[in-house]
Amino acid sequence: MATKFIKILFILSIAVLFILAFLTYRQSVNQAEAGNWVIHTHKVQTELSQYFGLVKDVESKQRGYILSADTSFLTHIVADKSAIRQSFNELLKLTADNGEQAKLLAQLQKITALRFAVLDSTTANYENNRTRFDLLTTDIKKGAKLMNNIDALYSILYNNETTYLKQRQDKYKKSVLFTPMLMLFFFMFCLFIFIISYFKIDNELLLKQTALEKQMVDATIMQQAEELGRFFTWQWDIETGVCIFSQNIYTILGLKPTALEHSVAGFAKLVHPDDAEKVSMVTNEVIEKKIPVSAVFRMIHTDGSILHVKSIGKLMDDNLAKNTIVGLTIDITKDYLYSQAIIAKNSELKAINEELSAFTHVTSHDLQEPLRKIEIFTSRINEADVVNMSPAGQVIIDKVKFTVTRMRKLINDLLAYTTANKDQANFELSDLNTIVARAMVELSTAIEEKNATLQVGKLPMVNVISFQIQQLFCNLINNALKYSRRGIPPIISIAYTKVNAENIDGLLDGNGYHKFTITDNGIGFDNAYAKSIFTLFNRLHGQNVYTGSGIGLAICKKIIDNHNGTIYAESNNVDGSVFTFYLPAS
Repeated sequence: MATKFIKILFILSIAVLFILAFLTYRQSVNQAEAGNWVIHTHKVQTELSQYFGLVKDVESKQRGYILSADTSFLTHIVADKSAIRQSFNELLKLTADNGEQAKLLAQLQKITALRFAVLDSTTANYENNRTRFDLLTTDIKKGAKLMNNIDALYSILYNNETTYLKQRQDKYKKSVLFTPMLMLFFFMFCLFIFIISYFKIDNELLLKQTALEKQMVDATIMQQAEELGRFFTWQWDIETGVCIFSQNIYTILGLKPTALEHSVAGFAKLVHPDDAEKVSMVTNEVIEKKIPVSAVFRMIHTDGSILHVKSIGKLMDDNLAKNTIVGLTIDITKDYLYSQAIIAKNSELKAINEELSAFTHVTSHDLQEPLRKIEIFTSRINEADVVNMSPAGQVIIDKVKFTVTRMRKLINDLLAYTTANKDQANFELSDLNTIVARAMVELSTAIEEKNATLQVGKLPMVNVISFQIQQLFCNLINNALKYSRRGIPPIISIAYTKVNAENIDGLLDGNGYHKFTITDNGIGFDNAYAKSIFTLFNRLHGQNVYTGSGIGLAICKKIIDNHNGTIYAESNNVDGSVFTFYLPAS
């Protein structure tokens, strides 16, 4: 932008300088012309005075001749007439450009000629008859009258030139006054242009220096980034076949600068032979499709080791880099080997999980079979020997039945926990009002036995694994029923609101979430165990006080994790418990 401004300023300056130079030249010409006209006027006035003086001189010499009869006066009169003619011709030349003065000069010439005719007549009469004073008097009077006319014309001519002189002197004075002012303005303008140009050029140089320093900093940062990110950039001119690589290629491949051929063929020598065709195909794809294309291939280090790299290139189509492919190549050897290790570990874990799942399934079924036999045997004993069995024996049989029931629930809960996986079911848009209603139907017997009241607010449609969310609500409601206060009917409320996460563990700040709270008026718990209650097999109460497997809340935690949410509990051992969980809104 500054360069463009300087160019415009330079062009305008040149234009103004030309204009000022032209005006200065014109002013100098006008000043010279004004001076010449002043000189010209002075010449005209001088010539008029000389002309009039010669005419009067002729008249005086005539008087001298008449009074003294000295013929030498006549000789001088002839010389003066010749001088008068020369003076008149000079006046004609000087006033050739002035029509008014030329007309007056013509009249002057005519009257002067008449005056000289009278003069010649007077002289002749005087020579022929000196006693005729009457004729002499008449001629003298006539000559005096003509001389008066000559004097009047002379005054007019001289006064006109005086007027011209004043006008031309005024014009000359103005010209003389204006020329320094113009020259001063010209100088000040040039000085102004020079100052502006200096500051602009200095600023432009400063900007260029700053830009150059920034480029150097950017280059250093880029070089450091290449070293830290283990990548190098490159440019390939398709027409010339020349390749330009950044310095980090030498570090990554262990090359010496002189060992790298800056061409496609030189780069191809660094590619693993088995991947050469792949690289060629990708290169052709970049040229044909004119879109960025990436590829993963192998390159050979100078020490013989194999590097896994990812390269991406794009064909430039602007005027600055036409028919040039630019790109970067990243050394992903560590990531590639790490990903391969992860894939191997994942395969190993998948096999272990499959074995564990099969083991859990088989074990649970194998454990169920002995339990069923124990139930059968205890029922038969109970039926056959109920009359003969002692009270102590009946107590033992009841404890066996209770233990079998607890063992069966523990096995079922373990199966539920191990099968609560995200990848075993699909997410679907579900009405949570319907899901909670199904959970309440499932727990209807316990709800009636406890005479519990459930207060359920309006719940949303959410994208969830529906049967897992139903199990979640079942476990949380059942937990509130189980740990209710003796003699006090449970009151369980389910509330919902939509929020944006802010400083909540396990949630992304700013994202929208569905917040659910399940509040009860039960016995509560010590808030120090708020996190540990979600741990597998963790129980806060003995089996003889409250029954349970210690798996229910762990299943809730796993279900919430499957839905990318979070769950936590709060209590103070007085006002019951509040379980809160969040599900993503999208």
